[in-house]
Amino acid sequence: MSAWVSAADARQALASTWPTIFPACATQGTSRRRERPPPFPLLQCTVSRLLRAYPADAAHLPILKRSLPVAHSSARALLFQCAIETVCSSPHPMEARAGGSSSDDQLKSLSLNLNGKGKDRDLCIPVYSASEVLQKFKSKWDSVEKQPYRAMYSSLFGGITVDPTVMVIPLDDHMVHRGHGVFDTAMILDGYIYELDDHLDRLLGSASMAKIAPPFPKSTLKSILIQTTAVSQCKRGCLRYWLSAGPGDFLLSSAGCPTSAFYAVVVEEDYVPLKQGVKVTTSTVRMKPPEFATMKSVNYLPNALAALEAEEKGAYTSIWVDDDGYVAEGPNVNVAFISPSKELLLPSFDKILGGCTAKRLITLAAALVDQGLLKSVRVENITVDQAKGSAEMMLVGSGLPILPITMWDEQPIGDGKVGKLTLALSDLLWQDMVLGPETHRIPVPYV
Repeated sequence: MSAWVSAADARQALASTWPTIFPACATQGTSRRRERPPPFPLLQCTVSRLLRAYPADAAHLPILKRSLPVAHSSARALLFQCAIETVCSSPHPMEARAGGSSSDDQLKSLSLNLNGKGKDRDLCIPVYSASEVLQKFKSKWDSVEKQPYRAMYSSLFGGITVDPTVMVIPLDDHMVHRGHGVFDTAMILDGYIYELDDHLDRLLGSASMAKIAPPFPKSTLKSILIQTTAVSQCKRGCLRYWLSAGPGDFLLSSAGCPTSAFYAVVVEEDYVPLKQGVKVTTSTVRMKPPEFATMKSVNYLPNALAALEAEEKGAYTSIWVDDDGYVAEGPNVNVAFISPSKELLLPSFDKILGGCTAKRLITLAAALVDQGLLKSVRVENITVDQAKGSAEMMLVGSGLPILPITMWDEQPIGDGKVGKLTLALSDLLWQDMVLGPETHRIPVPYV
């Protein structure tokens, strides 16, 4: 039998339950923040918790309605009333019968019918427990023939997991909803991590520009990445890692985030040198201004759109040209040229991301100069006409490491074939990645 609940008790229950479920609304802030109505499913849960603490039935609905805090906006009050009516119209959560269901089970069958039209009128969205959500994610990964994500580290739980089901980050992480994060990548080749120190230095430089204070010093970040790779058992693939402003709220500023966050994931993939020529196109998507282009942030929407534009035109990728008419870079790779006089030319890094692989190529290419195969190596501003008049052209990036370009905007580069010097540079760089000195290759202590 349902117990009577007074208006005062109901009001007290609402007042105590509200901060528990919506803590942001219990703190000081702008009036707009306090007045923003919460999502309807959460309101249902609020009322359900109230009824679990103070049993009531539909006969007491008027009392519950009167118990709504008067400080709340009319919109929030209306949503509360809808939620109360939805809960009270179902068998009471406290009236569990033999073979019956709990309040959580009954919440799953609540219809979110807000007077919709057509088929959406009968839409019923289930509410899952944490274990059920995990099981759904697990079912997804169980259907995958080969799991590519071999291990993940998260500073939020302070450890490594090999279960892809929980390789997630919070929705209120500012890297997710505000793009306030930076990242980098290092290659794993035959049990070694290539150029990890250089990539970490770039990550920390990007974090400084993004005003993100890392949760650990560089030495600790490096140890975390090596240990995560060791646990993964991955011998060939890539190590991706992020520094985020961290989770905390959905505001614009990260001032409310308790701490920054560090994430890393090992992705297994059989990388091999790419030597078949591809074509590229000039992007019509505006490139990022220098202060953002030189930072490896997660704000990659222009990059993604530039890549999609190239794919739609049947090209491998696109090339950005800056406002001054100089060749810049690709969406996620650097670009290099062999001039007709056999000079290796790379665009200046003043307005683009300083590629770790491109910089390593500049160092290694000195060997070809010593052999007389190259005349020189230069980093300078390169016009589009100068670039399209090159004898050879190539993309340079960690996962390639060098990819020949034989056509740009339907115009052949040189004779339209893969150049010998491009292949020589590719072999030189790949040899360094798999057999180079351990000053650039860190052995992984697999467990």
